[in-house]
Amino acid sequence: MLPQIRIHSGAFWFMLAIWFGAGSVMGEEPKSGPPTTLKQLSLEVSALQMLHHLSATPAQLQQFRKLAKETGPKETDDKPGKGSDKIRTALIEVRQALLENKDPEHIDKLMEKLDALREEEKPDLEDDVDLTEAARRRAPEALRLLGAPQVAVYLSGLIGEVGDPQSRLVEALDQVRTLSADQWKEFRANFGDEIGRLVAGVDVDKAEKVSDEVVQLLIVARSLKDAEFKTQRPELEKSALKIVGEIGPFQVLQNVMENVMATLLSNPRLSAAIDARLLKK
Repeated sequence: MLPQIRIHSGAFWFMLAIWFGAGSVMGEEPKSGPPTTLKQLSLEVSALQMLHHLSATPAQLQQFRKLAKETGPKETDDKPGKGSDKIRTALIEVRQALLENKDPEHIDKLMEKLDALREEEKPDLEDDVDLTEAARRRAPEALRLLGAPQVAVYLSGLIGEVGDPQSRLVEALDQVRTLSADQWKEFRANFGDEIGRLVAGVDVDKAEKVSDEVVQLLIVARSLKDAEFKTQRPELEKSALKIVGEIGPFQVLQNVMENVMATLLSNPRLSAAIDARLLKK
């Protein structure tokens, strides 16, 4: 999922004077306590990672803090998440390193260690972030808070993960015909949403419409016999291009970044992450 980003770039620093002079939190103690469950710990690490990769300035972080009050989920479930002591230790180490924010190489190594443990153990951390309507609505505003160099560096870490929706869908016409039943089930559960996000960004209605049309087209492509597919492929390709529409590369990248910002603003531990980071300086 897009909110699970693993890139390495930049760092940011906070000053205590800014903490005490920050808008609505001026003179207040942070209201968000430290994480107590694996789920809270993982969500907070995710928020800190994104803030780290964005190299946000103190002023930007204060704006994210204000937005988070309006965009976070109103209710969160109390599932604690499940994982080994190794996972907990790795999460704590990454969190501490991100809070101290002194050694980017050390942070990268700890992130790689955590990723390897996740891949090996596949813990059930219950840390998926559901985008809130408020976060979708405010994502373009949050994106405008960033500078072009920050966005460029962030996107450079996504090389290989962000595809062109037109070429991705055209390639999928052939790809789905070679998948097993189980592979197809997994593919269709994710691919339509991926294209929908690339084409529509945080416009949920448009994204869902695109996703549905993508899945239906691929069902047709998969169901045809070889001779039929060869004959009908040009028309299938035209349908694919029509679904995606005439969207340019810069719009695709903007859609990606707006989804990134919506994910950050929907994270229920964003405020806690910023509070902890501010107190560390």
